[in-house]
Amino acid sequence: NSPLPSSQTSHPFSTYDKDNDGEDKLNCAALTRGGWWFDQCESLQNFWSNLNGEYLLHEDSTDSDYRGIRLADDWADFEVAGRTEMKLRRFLPNGSCNSEPCENGGTCLESDSSFYCECAPGFLGRRCEDKYGDPCSSDPCQNGGTCNQRQGHQSRQYCQCAPGFRGCRNLHFRGIRQSGVYTIYPSKYPDGLEVYCDMDTASGGWIVFQKRFDGSVNFTRNWTEYRNGFGNLTGEFWLGNEILHQLTSRGGGRWRQMVRIDLEDDQEENQTYEAKGFGISGENYTWTHRKPAHYRRGT
Repeated sequence: NSPLPSSQTSHPFSTYDKDNDGEDKLNCAALTRGGWWFDQCESLQNFWSNLNGEYLLHEDSTDSDYRGIRLADDWADFEVAGRTEMKLRRFLPNGSCNSEPCENGGTCLESDSSFYCECAPGFLGRRCEDKYGDPCSSDPCQNGGTCNQRQGHQSRQYCQCAPGFRGCRNLHFRGIRQSGVYTIYPSKYPDGLEVYCDMDTASGGWIVFQKRFDGSVNFTRNWTEYRNGFGNLTGEFWLGNEILHQLTSRGGGRWRQMVRIDLEDDQEENQTYEAKGFGISGENYTWTHRKPAHYRRGT
């Protein structure tokens, strides 16, 4: 049973003090001790499909499987995830930058429909394949801006103003490869937003919005706390539903976001779920993603 909410319907977020789960007699968030986008919680499979649910800490147990978040598979056989990460990033329709199309030291950056190359001084063309004079030699950019050349403009330049990094993926494309806390500048956060960037997983560039690994942070929180976020970006945390909404709303690139969930048990066996077209919308922070969701399992 995938921990992703079903793509067949839209699911509002629920907490113990704001019950949006659609169950007449049950409060799924209260039962599982964490806020989530519930399909239902009447059956065992869905009852435990809450990655924000209770983190079991049986310190005196010799069975390490009892440390973590309890999950259920399709047959209601329980598994435990000792480590969970939920993350998002923008995706290109054809994965254009994954093939490293820019030549001669050019940097590939995403556009709304494809990609473009920021060329090194002296090179131009869609893929920086042509050598020309350097239009940036006069250092025309002010206030910390960076002069760049774009796509075949033989005598033109443009200035990329500081800070200019809208997301973790932009940082990754610029050569930053160390996972950690960074300040990004999405369109809805002109003054900056601190996030944890995963630069290691699947080509990097992920904004992590949930991380759990030791049960040190209590995820039994109310609506306001889930809206605003809690925890510490260097430890366990929830980034915040309002931030998720702003990052995935239409102006922030809705339908151009990919969501990924990584699970790891105490035996270091991994499960990964991915889906494109991810968005959080409306006053109830409703989850949607486009079909299909992809699943991988390994070590």
